[in-house]
Amino acid sequence: MIQNKILYSLCWEDPELISKSLDISPIDSVLSIASGGENVFAILLMNPGRLVAIDVNPCQIYLLELKMAAVKSLSFDEFTGFLGFARSISRIKYFKRCKAHLSENALKFWEGNLGAIRKGIVHCGKFESYLHKFRKYILSIVLSKRQIKKYLSLGSTREQALFFEREWNNWRWKLLFRIFFSKTVMQLFGRKRDYFKYINNRDIAKHYFERSRNGFTKMPVKKNYFVNYILTGKIPIPFKDHPYLDKANFYKLKGMVGRIELVNSDIYHYLKGLEEGSFSKYNLSDVFELASQEEYEDMLNEISRASRRNSLICYWNNLVFRASHPNVKSVISDEKLSGKLFKGDRVPFYSRFIVESIHQ
Repeated sequence: MIQNKILYSLCWEDPELISKSLDISPIDSVLSIASGGENVFAILLMNPGRLVAIDVNPCQIYLLELKMAAVKSLSFDEFTGFLGFARSISRIKYFKRCKAHLSENALKFWEGNLGAIRKGIVHCGKFESYLHKFRKYILSIVLSKRQIKKYLSLGSTREQALFFEREWNNWRWKLLFRIFFSKTVMQLFGRKRDYFKYINNRDIAKHYFERSRNGFTKMPVKKNYFVNYILTGKIPIPFKDHPYLDKANFYKLKGMVGRIELVNSDIYHYLKGLEEGSFSKYNLSDVFELASQEEYEDMLNEISRASRRNSLICYWNNLVFRASHPNVKSVISDEKLSGKLFKGDRVPFYSRFIVESIHQ
């Protein structure tokens, strides 16, 4: 099944944090994790001189390829329908128009997964499938569709906090949440087992409960497309400042997506083959969740070697603490900026956001 190949059909890191931490300009060469592709598009809109999207999973590259092809081939309304944000009975027809812009491997992959295209490709990831189960089996027991609609219409975080305590945060929510976001259930349905190898926080459900409470009560929901998708499986269209659901951004991308370079590789071996000074900015998602402390430091050393002076890095921690690297002296953390930006993170999962600079 395709869900075992595409882990994330959407990108689950906040592009506003990338924008504010990396300050990308036309003089920059940027290396970014591909993931679902949204943050690659967000970076492209900042007009870097070069942008490389990398992912060890070839299926994530094929997903980004198809989204790029759809940007080139479709109108805004066709595009949102094709991806799955709006209803459409024409997805296969739209896919045929995208074929000319796909590599041989991507075309072969998607022709073997037409069911995912009919469903809408933004719903085909393993994690998005997990969120669908969450809505169907957990959220529906706690909140009615009417209550969810009311919550999403609230105009202030004060109203959101009151709603959460009065109508949402009851014993059923606490019990079901603890079960559904336990390590056992998440390993089965939500994330690869590799993501739990180096975890520091053993009470995973408690961590996600506190982070979700913060996201539901302290981040303005009308500006938070991540929470909209979590609760409904949809994002309102158009959505201001979204990388491609903002219509102006979508049409800007049409003339730009051909500049994205796609690389299927793990970061460490890709970096090893680079010359010094190859990149100046890095969006690394939560890639260090899968690395031991030694591997984490080895990657930072390779990043430092391959970077220009005063390059910038950003990445997230989820369940694994990767923010201290005593054996990498050239990489300096900006703890003040990291903490300030993390307070505004709209994604209710992560434990910290890290911004670092390179000083050879």
